[in-house]
Amino acid sequence: MNKECVILLHGLARTKRSMYRMAKYFNNQGYCVVNIDYPSRKHTIQFLVENYLTPVVIQYANKANTKIHFVTHSLGSILVRYYLQKNTLNNLGRVVMLAPPNQGSKLADFLQKFYLCRWFFGPVLAQLGTKTDSVPLSLGNTDFECGVIAGNIAFNSDGVLSVRETKVNSMNDYLQVRCPHIFIMCSKKVITAAFNFIKSGRFKT
Repeated sequence: MNKECVILLHGLARTKRSMYRMAKYFNNQGYCVVNIDYPSRKHTIQFLVENYLTPVVIQYANKANTKIHFVTHSLGSILVRYYLQKNTLNNLGRVVMLAPPNQGSKLADFLQKFYLCRWFFGPVLAQLGTKTDSVPLSLGNTDFECGVIAGNIAFNSDGVLSVRETKVNSMNDYLQVRCPHIFIMCSKKVITAAFNFIKSGRFKT
């Protein structure tokens, strides 16, 4: 298989079904698409990377002439950043992050105060916050080609994350769209922008 590969990762409390529209678009453009499903509410970021993301990457990492790209939503972005901090991927292509909590999430800090929220969202809730156990804040700058798309439907926020919380200093391109956090991956404009970045390194061509 010599096709370029696009690995999709959904967000917290979602399933791979939320990325179906994105998957269909990239598949129609001739990419090999891998839409990963993982139990986001049951395990830590470290466990999810080791047991769900890493095996898929290994499967495609040694394919001749195959670049591996990522398109991720929310928590999925942090899984990829964590993986790439710990591992070298020689055939890494580009990474698109949709509404990523790159600076941690103040909302996660707030929800962590409530038992029902901790029970529902699981151990990653605390890891996505801004406290001492924040995984996003431990990752530093990215050393790979990445673009970030953020929603700004109200008060410079997508309803879950502020625009500031999505940014990372070393990103190569940045785009704001009027989409809510939970549906940003379904927007035609976002899907087209993600494709443009994977193909050319810019959201607008």
